[in-house]
Amino acid sequence: MRQIAKFAAAASLFALSATSVSAAPIIYGVNLAVGAFGTITGTVTTDGTVGSLTGANFSAYNLTISGIDGHGHTITELLTNMNSTLFTGSNFNGGIIGSMTGMIASPTTITFDFGNPNASFFLIQKAFGSGTSYFCAATTNPTLNANLCESGYGLVPFNPEGGVGTLGFAGQGNSTPGGPVPQGVTLFATTVPEPATWLSMIAGFGLVGFGMRRKTNVSAKIAFAN
Repeated sequence: MRQIAKFAAAASLFALSATSVSAAPIIYGVNLAVGAFGTITGTVTTDGTVGSLTGANFSAYNLTISGIDGHGHTITELLTNMNSTLFTGSNFNGGIIGSMTGMIASPTTITFDFGNPNASFFLIQKAFGSGTSYFCAATTNPTLNANLCESGYGLVPFNPEGGVGTLGFAGQGNSTPGGPVPQGVTLFATTVPEPATWLSMIAGFGLVGFGMRRKTNVSAKIAFAN
């Protein structure tokens, strides 16, 4: 009975722990090509929410945006939660109005619905409204979209050369005029095991070890009795 009680206690602890990690932060990798020359790489971190996301669900990000300027030079810029701000909403009109919709998280991917019938955007930018130093994903409905960034997704690193190359790159990475409108396009994805997966593996090894130890103890007692 004592061994059964121990096993039950261990199983209960495992179940409780597995439940508690469901809201643990998740780090998603970023590796996107934007248009012909733009790229964005790095990571974004959420609070672990699975399902619809808002800007409040993102706790950190570290992104390198790169493009080719008007002079043919490659320019890059680092955007982090320490030097820039994440904005989400439905449009820019004297500030941010409404809420972002159409961004969905699973434990391994975050997708954005560019065909969302509601105007929606996800923007990381150093200086709001500056026209540079940003990465943005926005819906492709031109009648509803009152955004400063391109429909689809685009990026514009700051170019110290100025002049022709001030806007390093901006492009519709996901749509063409008159073409099909994409739905759940993956923006961020990760192949790193989830915290819950790691905990399940560790707890599983622990239970196996517990069972083997119990079996060894029982065998020892039988040997002693003989």
